[in-house]
Amino acid sequence: LGFIRRHQSVKKLIIWVKKRGFGPLFLLLCFPFTPSAAVNVVAGLSRISLLPFTLAVFCGKFVMIFIVSFIGHDLMALFTQPLRTAGVIIVI
Repeated sequence: LGFIRRHQSVKKLIIWVKKRGFGPLFLLLCFPFTPSAAVNVVAGLSRISLLPFTLAVFCGKFVMIFIVSFIGHDLMALFTQPLRTAGVIIVI
């Protein structure tokens, strides 16, 4: 763990997560391409409390699964029904 904490970019990320808590974790976990393991390691190193971390994981993964299933259900509808797509983006 000391090896990981010595890197300047990891230090910046840990401080950023520690200051902001739920928000950045939630946003990072909403995107399907974000590596969850890296987010979990940074959250563990930043010593964020259990409740905000758990809420961020559950809510972020829920949104991610919804986005993937919405896009995967009807890819053509993203382009043929832009109002529906905009509505979903606004709700999220």
